[in-house]
Amino acid sequence: MSAAADAQGPSRLEALATRVAEALGSARGAPVEVIDLSPLSGGACQENFKVTLRGPDGAPEQFALRSDARTALPGSLNRAAEAAVMTAAHDAGVRTPRPSGFTADLVRPGAGAYFTSWVDGEAVGARVVRAPALAAARLGLTAAVATEAARIHRITPLSHAQLPIDRPPFFATIDPAEAALTFLRALFAQLARPDPALAWGLRWLAAHRPPPGAITLVHGDLRTGNLMVGPEGLTAVLDWEFAHWGDPAEDLAWLCVRDWRFGAVDQPVGGFGQRGELLAAYRAAGGVPLDAERLRWWEVAGNLRWGAATVLQGQRYFGGSPDLELLAIPTRAAEMFWESQRLIGALTEAELAPPASPADATPDPLDPAAQAQAVAAFLGDRVLPAVGADRGLAFRVRVAMHLLGGLARSLDAEADTAEAWCAAAGLAPSADAPSAAAAALDLERARCARLLMKGAIAESARPALAAQITRHLRASLAVWAPEFDTRLQLGAADDWNTNV
Repeated sequence: MSAAADAQGPSRLEALATRVAEALGSARGAPVEVIDLSPLSGGACQENFKVTLRGPDGAPEQFALRSDARTALPGSLNRAAEAAVMTAAHDAGVRTPRPSGFTADLVRPGAGAYFTSWVDGEAVGARVVRAPALAAARLGLTAAVATEAARIHRITPLSHAQLPIDRPPFFATIDPAEAALTFLRALFAQLARPDPALAWGLRWLAAHRPPPGAITLVHGDLRTGNLMVGPEGLTAVLDWEFAHWGDPAEDLAWLCVRDWRFGAVDQPVGGFGQRGELLAAYRAAGGVPLDAERLRWWEVAGNLRWGAATVLQGQRYFGGSPDLELLAIPTRAAEMFWESQRLIGALTEAELAPPASPADATPDPLDPAAQAQAVAAFLGDRVLPAVGADRGLAFRVRVAMHLLGGLARSLDAEADTAEAWCAAAGLAPSADAPSAAAAALDLERARCARLLMKGAIAESARPALAAQITRHLRASLAVWAPEFDTRLQLGAADDWNTNV
């Protein structure tokens, strides 16, 4: 087994390697030897492995193994359905590996899994947008992804009626925008503590939804992080678990969701390109005609979808998938909710301005915030260098540092209160509000979100509630994303209208 085996448990991986050898040997009609099986980090939804085997002729071969995880996000296809979609896409000329050897109970009882050929390249978003070795690839990446999107969108319910895309209600007569709203409202209902910013954005989407248009296959997660990129350019489109019938504008807008730029915010397309180039290449490849307002609507929807999904990822941590990465993902929610507010024009110039930096002060060694920062610094200075080549463990050390840093800043942050939310929304305090301040704050903020979704907040209270939402998002960003650019003035490059 590989060095990464410790993260999954050597005995578990050894047993899995034996089952993999049996499955592949049975499929080939000849025995094979698995010489390495390594868990792949970087995927937060499914379980992925790299398999290296030695066949009858002694030559090594490499495969990817993808299996259902213990828990899944809403809207996620199972592996059997995903394999069917990938097969259709591959046969339609999309650069994606063709699945084979689907089997049940391979990785875990009740979990479906399949194999694909191994595709070389880099998929980790931060490295795709910054690695010097991929600089030449980035120059042509926007056009390459646009071409693949156009190929995906040639698959329709009429041409592929047999696809088992079982995320309801997706069929040929639906309104994709209404279906997306139904799906987003369902996400909202599943949140233990829904955010008022999400409710505000969903009401905007309902009031501005585009008319029905073309319905095609939609990848559903076409973005940096699901694109395999090598020095020569795009080598594969990966991770089809959110594929569905829908509006092709969803894929292009999702690619432009701010979080998928991985810090390269001046490159609206995935951190490597501009919207104008994306749309020009998409049209040249025969893509479906799209208009600016439709694309903007889907970009707002994408930010809200990912903001809600980050929180659900955290709920998965406590629901049977105790991966530290899942605990950290919800700290990103405020970034997507802020961006959605910016895109719909809900922020004033004063609100967009970056906050003033706090003055430096000598830390108190007994201050919990200073202690958390010290532990984070220890992990970075002493533990991270000692991890060595174990990229999965190194990644989780950085996740722990992020969580500790946010905890430290939260202890110093200006306190939000339940009373502030009640006053902003024009509500009397809830009769069953808990006595603990933090619990009362959670209850009242969630109550504001639910009442706003129902349209039960008085119109006269909306301006004050909007200001309170902005204060709340800014405070969250100061804790979890202090480097976040609240202004994001990109000019024409960040405007769909100039590029259609």
